[in-house]
Amino acid sequence: MPLSDNYGPQTQKAVACFNRKHNLFTTGRPNDPAIGRSGWKLLHQLAYGK
Repeated sequence: MPLSDNYGPQTQKAVACFNRKHNLFTTGRPNDPAIGRSGWKLLHQLAYGK
């Protein structure tokens, strides 16, 4: 995965931690740095309460 200023190593670590905490593994790996559909839905619920 190419890195950018917007999605660098620190963001990948934070996303992987969020995925582990909420059992959201889009690739089946426990250190998955990607946010899938379920992750986006949960982030929206946590941010907006909907």
